Amino acid sequence: MLGFFRAENVDQIRENAKSRYLEHYETIRRIVPKEKLLNFKLTDGWGPLCTFLGKEIPDTDFPWVNETKALQEKIKMVQGQMMMKATKKIVPILSGAVVLGVAYYLSTTM
Repeated sequence: MLGFFRAENVDQIRENAKSRYLEHYETIRRIVPKEKLLNFKLTDGWGPLCTFLGKEIPDTDFPWVNETKALQEKIKMVQGQMMMKATKKIVPILSGAVVLGVAYYLSTTM
């Protein structure tokens, strides 16, 4: 990745990412014949894609989702699962430590 982004570290990748992205797509647009290139946005739906491929438009909705929202929901779900696993592992340990602490305290004060 460092080579593609003309970078020596992650900070330089971040600095160069947008210009390399634009440069890459300009190269693609320059070398691919116009009749074989589809500039497509998901919000365009089935129409341009099916026309480009020479296919009929399906009777189903275009499978476009808000990927940012879907990713955030997935992250929350995974984090919740991880917290439950951590809780199940740590509660018995903490409970044992509390019991030992109380037992020690009672044994030294009596």
